[in-house]
Amino acid sequence: MHRSIAVAAIVALGVAGAASAQTWTEPKSGAVFAVKKDDMTLLGGGLRVKKMVFTFKAYAIGFYVSDAALAGPLAAYKTPSPELFQALHTGDFKKEALLRFMRDLSQSRIQEAMREALAGAEPKVLDQFISYFPELKEGQECALRWAPGGTLETVMAGQSKPPIADRAFTERVFGLYVGPTPIQEDIKAGVVARLAAAPAAGAVLEANGTVTSVQPNGFTMTDTNGKELVLTADKDTQILAKGASHKMDQLKANGKPPTVGEFLAAQQQVSVRYVDNAGKLTVRQVNVR
Repeated sequence: MHRSIAVAAIVALGVAGAASAQTWTEPKSGAVFAVKKDDMTLLGGGLRVKKMVFTFKAYAIGFYVSDAALAGPLAAYKTPSPELFQALHTGDFKKEALLRFMRDLSQSRIQEAMREALAGAEPKVLDQFISYFPELKEGQECALRWAPGGTLETVMAGQSKPPIADRAFTERVFGLYVGPTPIQEDIKAGVVARLAAAPAAGAVLEANGTVTSVQPNGFTMTDTNGKELVLTADKDTQILAKGASHKMDQLKANGKPPTVGEFLAAQQQVSVRYVDNAGKLTVRQVNVR
């Protein structure tokens, strides 16, 4: 009886640990952000406060950067530096500032605040961007995403807005958080709070999900977050299936190497360990469940 209780406690602790490893809590607001969002990783975040008659919490921010950028142009940066912030500010790679509003805000108040923060921007473009902000309720989110070429993509409270193809304006928006003169210095510092925890090039990542298709040299799966992963196998790939361990460099009796399809099939549930090198996912181990 005591042994079963102890085992149950260990399992519960493991589940809690796994859940906490998948989220990060912004310390000043208590807002919880997912560590992974699509093909991006959370670098850190902060809390925007606004002083009027009194000081209030406006929104928490989570700052995401693509895994390809972390493995590529950002791989050299291990600690905060002016060069890192310059790359985060103007680098042409996928990144996102996710704003989560901490209180109800009227349309006039949020639009006035954004217009003030972006003073000096080209008026026509600024007016278009400001028009995207409606009355906002506590807990709603606004995603500001840098798309290739410096196009600004905005998703406001779940609604996609027309993209703004103006790199200078997009740099101005991201400059609010990581530029030379941010709206708050503590936000800029907090945006890279998880820099050391971000996956380095070649770091081993893990995922669980369902195989959707199989190719001779790899397979495609959908993970538990609904993200599609296209994984390539090489000679070092190990597949645990059919009650045995199979290495892709082990030749068959006919002298030919095995194919992934001999061990995997669509709709199977798998756990995988893989490495992401500039967007190419190479599977290290597959465990068929």
